Amino acid sequence: MVLGNHDLFLDLDWLKTITGSLHYPALAGNISAPDGGENPFDAYTVITLKNGLKAGIVTATTGGADPVASLQAQVNEINTQADIVIALIHLGTEDSSGKTSPLIAREVEGIDVIIDGHSHTVLEEGMVVNGTLIAQTGEYSNHIGVAELTVVGGKLDSARARLVTKEEMLDGKEKEDTAAALAELVKKRDLYLNQVIGDTTVALNGTSRYGRRGNSGRQNH
Repeated sequence: MVLGNHDLFLDLDWLKTITGSLHYPALAGNISAPDGGENPFDAYTVITLKNGLKAGIVTATTGGADPVASLQAQVNEINTQADIVIALIHLGTEDSSGKTSPLIAREVEGIDVIIDGHSHTVLEEGMVVNGTLIAQTGEYSNHIGVAELTVVGGKLDSARARLVTKEEMLDGKEKEDTAAALAELVKKRDLYLNQVIGDTTVALNGTSRYGRRGNSGRQNH
């Protein structure tokens, strides 16, 4: 995974503790410690797929150093180790700073596919910029994104993206082991979330429409 801007609101040492419990790497290629010190997270990784191909994952997120320079440096380091290079980034397609995924596709050489976030854009079939596929799924788990890559002779031949909707997911057959794992997680969750820690006479709304632009408390009517 690549860290997003909300992850970086946390103390980096505490964030490192949290991500250390994951069974996959948490990456952030273009950030530094608050004191200007060394990036406490790895910038990239190389994953060997079941078919033997090696996928290089390079990363960048919002609020960090120049993502173009950072990603190009990562690609330069990784391209001799990887058959395909995927940029896992949290930049989005729309940003007033101009540091977007289309910018990365235009200015960074050597990236085959970009998996994007941050702007919550629904790209039903992805978008292609400068020959690079950019995929993004939207928000709130409304979709699962699927990127299908065809590799011929160890090189990417074609790439396409599609979305699986929440309705399509609900039509799928539930896996027994997944259901059992979920039930256990819900049990643990309820130990915390069912505790009453306070009360309010107004409805609190934490969506960005209210929390970022005005009072998050609205009177009940």
